[in-house]
Amino acid sequence: MRTLIAELEEAKSAFHSMAEGLPDTSWTKPSANPHWTNGQVLFHITLAFLLLPYLFPMARVFGRLPPFLSLVLAWLLDLGTGLFNWVNGVGPLAGGSFYSRDRLLRKYDSLHAYAVRTLSSLDPSELKRGMFYPHKWDPMFKDFMTLADVFRYPAIHMEHHLNQVVP
Repeated sequence: MRTLIAELEEAKSAFHSMAEGLPDTSWTKPSANPHWTNGQVLFHITLAFLLLPYLFPMARVFGRLPPFLSLVLAWLLDLGTGLFNWVNGVGPLAGGSFYSRDRLLRKYDSLHAYAVRTLSSLDPSELKRGMFYPHKWDPMFKDFMTLADVFRYPAIHMEHHLNQVVP
């Protein structure tokens, strides 16, 4: 559990370093991702933390049920991959415009605090429970993810996208 919290703390430090070190004039400049500005990439990174309050309870419940139930859910969610990709692409366009640097950092910090608080309240044995996930949604999703994987996902997601921010 301490390792996961340390990973979340490292992710927070890296995110703050990038967001705070970005000149004001670079917030709305194009990123290395051809579809988004730097601010939109940073908002997209925050989305992975925004998912935790939804993914965590779902994984916790499905982790106690027969595995085939989450397999069926993952299959059904995979059917909606087109819609997911659209929301995943358009969401940062709106969010990156709506959130200033300060507001995004506050949102990130509150979501990070939720993750650490929730993780700290768990019995370590619960981290081994998990469920099947829609593997077509994100190449960083595993077919089956434990609660530990769910908490690790935002940092992995951030690592993947942070190099797209161009100062």
